[in-house]
Amino acid sequence: LGIYWPEPFATLEKAMGFTQLSLGLLPLGCVGDFDFYDTLRFAVWVPIGVFALVWLVTRPRGLSLVWLRVLAGGAGAAASAQYQTHVTACLLVAYVFVPSSTLTLFKFFVCREFADGRAFLEADMSVECYTPEWREHRALVGFGLAVAIVVPVSFLGLLWPHRETLRAGRAPLEPRLRPLAFLYETYRPHAWWFEIYDCARRVVRGGVVVFCG
Repeated sequence: LGIYWPEPFATLEKAMGFTQLSLGLLPLGCVGDFDFYDTLRFAVWVPIGVFALVWLVTRPRGLSLVWLRVLAGGAGAAASAQYQTHVTACLLVAYVFVPSSTLTLFKFFVCREFADGRAFLEADMSVECYTPEWREHRALVGFGLAVAIVVPVSFLGLLWPHRETLRAGRAPLEPRLRPLAFLYETYRPHAWWFEIYDCARRVVRGGVVVFCG
């Protein structure tokens, strides 16, 4: 379309494009013999796998002690470059990947019923709804949706204790906020919460697109 986004949205758009490979732009069925259940597992487990990998790769030494010092208000531990990289990388994975997966998860519930009484997924007509296999995947979908909801709630929980500092524009002076800067630094101090709102909107949008689109 010839649309060019400024940073940091240009980088985010590229990352989001990757996460959407199985969500519509390039269905998994185009690159192999996959059905909707494979796409579903991809949407749930790949973000978790990437999160775990990033956690292990960026984890600083003595992470448990660092966390305890941060929770106790230790500015030195929070200012650690390794700690900041670790927290920011993990949160970015959750921010980019998880809400985007809801589009696939919600498609699991959209079935089309035919005259013979059988129903099939609109997203993949080779998958019959309400079968034992379909019911077995409900727990996976529920887990994926729960994780997607936890992401914006966790972001709010991380920023809420510092809301007065954020509103006053003193966030750069608070070391514990530096790993979370991508959530608020592009907005004015009074709108520190807007990225969290947008993250929640992306989660809800998946359901709106599927059920109302």
